[in-house]
Amino acid sequence: GISMEIESVRERLVQELPAELMAHSERVAKYAQELAQRFGYEDDERIELAGLLHDNCKHYGREELLALAQRVGYEPDTYELAAPEVLHAPLGARRLWRDFAIVDREVMLAVAGHTTGGRNLGKLGRIIYCADKLEPARDFPSADHLRSLAERSSLREFCVAVVAANLDYLSANHRVIHPASLEFYNELAGKSSHA
Repeated sequence: GISMEIESVRERLVQELPAELMAHSERVAKYAQELAQRFGYEDDERIELAGLLHDNCKHYGREELLALAQRVGYEPDTYELAAPEVLHAPLGARRLWRDFAIVDREVMLAVAGHTTGGRNLGKLGRIIYCADKLEPARDFPSADHLRSLAERSSLREFCVAVVAANLDYLSANHRVIHPASLEFYNELAGKSSHA
């Protein structure tokens, strides 16, 4: 069953990931579970798998990521070539079935979209995106305010605030913004407040 899967995934990640990245992944999984309860997403095992696995190749260097992209037949776009660190998300998703024998489409989409976001991310993907940006060790100026929004907003309202804060950070630091992030923001901001 999937819960046995979770234990073997955790064992493998403990061997592969630097300790701090493993600790971050555990915190994301835990915070994602809190958000899932708050927003009525009922599949604990998918939440835990996506949370644990979201950064499975975040520790790869630029060359390693580009080599992995070639190996799995992934063509990086110009934005990904400009900022190869974002590649760890789509490539991490491809590693799920290659290296972890996980074929769950929803988990794969959540891992693929956790850095830039994107249209059609779905509830699991939105929760993992937000949990990654706001797990307890994240202490940027608006983090506490954003975490408190989860208590009193819809998932859409919460998510649009988290995406906006991320876009603010990127633009303030003159960093490239991936079009998927703008599409994600527009999809969330353009919906009526009942969505």
